[in-house]
Order: sequence, then structure tokens, then C-alpha cells
Amino acid sequence: VVSCLVFFVLCYAYNSATPYLTGGRLLYQRTTVADIGAPDERAHISYIEHLLAGKGLPIMNPKAEDFGRTYQSHQPPLYYVLAAGWSKVVQANPIDSGQGTRLRLLNACIGVATLVGLFSLCTWGFRSQFLGYLTVILTSCTPMFLALHAAISNDPLLICLCTWSMALMAKALREGWTPRRAVGLGLLVGGALITKTSAFALVPALFLLFMFTRKKEDKVPWALVSVGIAIFIVLPIWMRNTSLYGDAFGLKAFKEAFAGSAQRADLVAMVAQMRESKGLSPEGAQTDYWVNWFGWWTARSYVGVFSQMDIFFSDLVYRVLLGLAGVLGLAGLFSWWKPRDETEKESRPLAWLLVTFFAIVALQFLQFNLTYFQAQARYLYPAVAAINIPIAFGIRRFVGEKTAVLFVL
Repeated sequence: VVSCLVFFVLCYAYNSATPYLTGGRLLYQRTTVADIGAPDERAHISYIEHLLAGKGLPIMNPKAEDFGRTYQSHQPPLYYVLAAGWSKVVQANPIDSGQGTRLRLLNACIGVATLVGLFSLCTWGFRSQFLGYLTVILTSCTPMFLALHAAISNDPLLICLCTWSMALMAKALREGWTPRRAVGLGLLVGGALITKTSAFALVPALFLLFMFTRKKEDKVPWALVSVGIAIFIVLPIWMRNTSLYGDAFGLKAFKEAFAGSAQRADLVAMVAQMRESKGLSPEGAQTDYWVNWFGWWTARSYVGVFSQMDIFFSDLVYRVLLGLAGVLGLAGLFSWWKPRDETEKESRPLAWLLVTFFAIVALQFLQFNLTYFQAQARYLYPAVAAINIPIAFGIRRFVGEKTAVLFVL
């Protein structure tokens, strides 16, 4: 409860201090932009504004004059419907630069729900409140996680629904299936799919869950029932996308939306030129790009890079925090590989489920970056449980349960 309250207060503080619909100059890029707040926030606001105007779901048109602020129009609608309703409840006009704080608070509330989901996942799946406390503290104190939940974006709702989906999967692994559990999981996965297309990573995880839990005596394959419910929920959106954009996932529209974004090939060429100017061989540009641009930028953005990916901590902060997290995470994964007691051994199927889900999310992220330069770790946050729970395991392995929470604090 304390961690959730602290998280909400910090979100509110960051929210209040972040400009909303305000132009300015980016420090790192040295350019003037129309909005120096959170990335893509103006485009998300336009979607909400469209719904509040009673125009129904927007249609993305790359040739439209206002495309610079409507390029998120191809997104599934769940978050935007909730945000439109929230704006009416708190009486906030999305396009009023003085009322953004109230509208952003929706994601702070969603973030609290995510923290509760992480605690539930640890207690249901790993039978450990200590791991739950540690995971919640680690997640709620991550600067980028706070910043993301202090802005208008559909990412927090996706993270929340993915986290609760994994929590219910953990419960099914430990306690078996019930009709209510199968329906609840189907609703969560379906909700995630109509929040953001990348939630499709949950579907392979559900099939793996089916393999772990299936029994010969079961008359109903409940995991597959969950898949069916999820697909039934998202099917109207897929049909709409097929009609409007030519494919169920809106991939064609997505490519058109990102046509003007930074391309990987262009950045590799730029890195080659930079290497030549320093007297280095341009042949090492690919490796240089993946390690020092994509890798290092992604790692830093997991901790926190702010405004339009423009404000950084010192490199020392990143190196210390990422190094410590890496050591603890590896120790946690070793705990899953070589369990010390029966409780840890029983949790190995859930560990495999979390690792598999993270791998799918990471592959989606990597595939995206094979074409574009989008080294933002927020794309990995839907699998935040699979990242922070191993770190919590590592802390417990090094310092024990009794002092683990004090260690984090």
C-alpha cells in the first residue's frame, strides 16, 4: 500500500512538472518542437479529442494535413475510450494546456493497478510476499516507469493488462483451471489486444500455458477457451483494420505512419561516417550501431530518458544501476535454473512462462528496430514482471528474505 501511494504521489509530481502541449527547444537534439512533453503524447491526445467530439473511431490518413498529430489513429481503441470517459469525469479538456495534469492521472491509477498485479503474480505464482514487495518496490521506483505513467499513452494500460494476464496464468499453473479463471484470462488478453497490437505476445504464452496444464481427464481445454474469448473480443477491430488498411493488424498503416521516422539503415550510414571522421574503419559501423546506439540507448531508457528522449542522467548513474540490476538478475535466473528448495522448484513452470513471454516481447522489439531506430525500453515494459522478478530473486539469494526489502530501500 505504501509503495502504491508513493508511486501515485511521484507520478503526480512528475506529471505536474512536465509541460503539456507546450513548445520548446530540445537540449540534446538542439531543435525547436511543438511539444516538449512525453513522446507521442500530442498524437494520443488527438485520438481522445476525436472521440470526445462524437466522431467515432478515427481513421489514419498519412496524406492528411494534420497527420503530424493524428498518426496514432490506427491504434486499437480501449485506452482512448477509457481516457475520453476519464476526461469527462475529471472535467478536463484534452486540448487545454492547463488541464493536462488531471487527464494524465488516469495512467497513474492504471500504474497502481499494475503494481497490485505484480504483487498478486508473486504471491499466487511464487508463494512469496517478500518477492511481491521487492518487485513492487523495484518497479515503482524505476524513473522511466514513473514518467510513462505520468503521461498520456496507451502503454500503461497494455502493461497493466499483460501483468494481470501473467498473474492469472500463474494462478492457473498453481491451482488449476476454473471456468471463471478461464473467462477472466480471456477478457484480460482480449482487453490487451484491443489496447495495442503488440499484446499478441500473450497468445503464444497462453498456448505454452495450455501445454503445462493440460491433463488427459480434462474435458475442456480451458487455456484454449481463453484464447477463443480473447480473439472474439478483438475480432471486430481486426475486421475493421482489414477493411480500412488491408490487414487485420493494421501493419500497412503502421508502416505508413512510421515512414518519416529514423531508419536503422540511415543511422548505420551515419555511424560509418562518424567512424571515418575519427580515423576508424567504417566496416565496424553495424556493430557500433547495435552496441553503442541501439543497445546503450535502450538500456538507458529502461532506467530513464525524459522529454522527447532528450534528457539523460549521467552515464555513471546508468552504469551503476544497470550493472547492479544485471548481476542480481542473473543470480535470480540461476535460482530458477538451480532451485534451492521445493518451493522454488515448483515455480519453474511459471519461470519458463515468464521467460518465454519476455523473449516474445523482446523479439517484437528487435524486429521493429531492424527497420526503424526506436530504442525505447518502454516497448519491453509489458514484460516488466519477467524483468524485475528475477532481480527480486537475486536480491533474496544474496541477502535473504528478512533483509531483502531493507536492501532495496
